[in-house]
Amino acid sequence: MREYARRYRERHRDRVLARERELYSLNPDKYREKSRRVRQERSPEYAKTLRRIQYLKNDKRNPRNKEYQKAYRQRHHESVLASQRAYAEKNREKIRERNRRYRSNNAEKLQSLVKRAKHARRAREASAAGKFTVEDIRKLNTRQRGCCYWCQVNYGKTYHIDHVWPLVRGGSNGPENLVLACPTCNVRKNAKTPLEFAGRVL
Repeated sequence: MREYARRYRERHRDRVLARERELYSLNPDKYREKSRRVRQERSPEYAKTLRRIQYLKNDKRNPRNKEYQKAYRQRHHESVLASQRAYAEKNREKIRERNRRYRSNNAEKLQSLVKRAKHARRAREASAAGKFTVEDIRKLNTRQRGCCYWCQVNYGKTYHIDHVWPLVRGGSNGPENLVLACPTCNVRKNAKTPLEFAGRVL
């Protein structure tokens, strides 16, 4: 029945809204009391979220549109910065707690992002082509089943991103030239080619 009612409201939205407005005008006190009772039963966070959803749904400027957001920030650059600074000053502890919680819940993702940034810098310095994403590293980890590419030892969460053909010797920074290695193998391999390093592994 709920699914049928939802579909009916979608098909006859104007008619349903007109009927609701008519019922409200006939007995406004009844509906105000119902709204007050619902607000008391539900948490303030729920009510805040509900108001936000209604605002976004009915706002013709569509603030979720990235192009609109970008244009707005460009037009009101100084006021946006001032607003952000004021919010940060007023909610310093709240922001710190949110950041701590995010770092705790996304430790692996952040670790991958830091490693990706470090290798991107090295690639720029070596004028190497190609780039990779966090998703590429996740796929490598799945493919290697958590084991070092060179010695097959389980590296856990302490893996290094290794370039099979070194950047300083013309290797690419793309996913086709990457493997995950344990810290020991990566440090020992350094700028060696696979053939140069193979004897040391054996």
